[in-house]
Amino acid sequence: TGACGGLGQALARELLAAGAHVTLVGLNRDALQTLADLAPGRTAIHPVDVSDSIAMQAMAAQAIARAGLPDLVVANAGVAGGMDTA
Repeated sequence: TGACGGLGQALARELLAAGAHVTLVGLNRDALQTLADLAPGRTAIHPVDVSDSIAMQAMAAQAIARAGLPDLVVANAGVAGGMDTA
């Protein structure tokens, strides 16, 4: 999920191709680094579990400290909780 998965990776590639600076978030450090290598100097990677709210808050603070407030956030990693099952 995140920038490591099919949709997230495709979105990140399109943004990078358009010249955007992109913070890549997902579980797989190697997959994030492979994607980051497509645009050195315009990417930052953050291997983090999106279901860990404390880790996500820390990642967001680091990303904002590094690059300022983002122009766009794509939240495409699926996390479900607190739902009753049938």
